[in-house]
Amino acid sequence: IGEKKIEVSFLPWIKKDHVTPEMFGAVGDGVEDDTYALQKAIATKKKIIGENKYFVRNGLKITEDFVNISLNTLISDGNALTISSSYGKFCFNVVDSKKGTGIRLLGNGAPVIFNKIFCDMVYSETISIELDFTDRENEREYVNENDITINAMHSPVGIKINGANAASCNSNIFHRPDFELCKQYGIWIVGESTYN
Repeated sequence: IGEKKIEVSFLPWIKKDHVTPEMFGAVGDGVEDDTYALQKAIATKKKIIGENKYFVRNGLKITEDFVNISLNTLISDGNALTISSSYGKFCFNVVDSKKGTGIRLLGNGAPVIFNKIFCDMVYSETISIELDFTDRENEREYVNENDITINAMHSPVGIKINGANAASCNSNIFHRPDFELCKQYGIWIVGESTYN
């Protein structure tokens, strides 16, 4: 019996070192909902590169470790990006949240550690970036040692750090935060999160 060749041309990403949201049906016009396409791209576990404007209804939620995503613009009608994972790399020119937080690191069942985040501009009606430890009874839930660069924050609050104690949210590094465009607070600390 001879070997049977398997046709894989319908999976154009399988031999590439990165994928684009468009490979999975994204429109990239900032209007059509590209959430499903971005989720499928993330599921490949490859680096994601997107040069267009991607709208995600209710936001993009990252729960897998080692996600590597680089997009021109991420737009949402809620919290634009929620990261509940570790060891990720996230790069954006613009994150635009119409009604929620721009970028949220959320300790929600697992540690959120060693993520690298770069964003040139965040637009938000509430908070540009929030570090949030939620379940104070679970010792594994913490937001620690993340490396964050946001060049400009257009929001009422630039950075919100929400931790029940210093151990739950600490050793996060913020590079060159610019609070000039924040309307109320540059940094808002809730709880005893004093070691960032």
